[in-house]
Amino acid sequence: MTNSKATIEIQAPISSKGQVTIPKAVRDRLHVRPGSRVSFLVHSEGNVELRAPKYTIDELVGILKPLAIPIEEQVRIAAEEHAEHVAHEG
Repeated sequence: MTNSKATIEIQAPISSKGQVTIPKAVRDRLHVRPGSRVSFLVHSEGNVELRAPKYTIDELVGILKPLAIPIEEQVRIAAEEHAEHVAHEG
């Protein structure tokens, strides 16, 4: 591993299947984990960048499951619980 002010170089072997394990330091830096996707940006000069894609709101729509209880109901329940807590303390 080579370390300068702006660049860290980490080498990794290529398997017989052409696969490379992304080193932990790089995974941590990109905030990726198993199941994440990465992008390879291949530049005309021969440089290749590995990036964690940034998703747009449109791409994220539907990724979360709907709430089991509507937010309005959750707010009402929280307010009631808070009122009960205050009543028991006072």
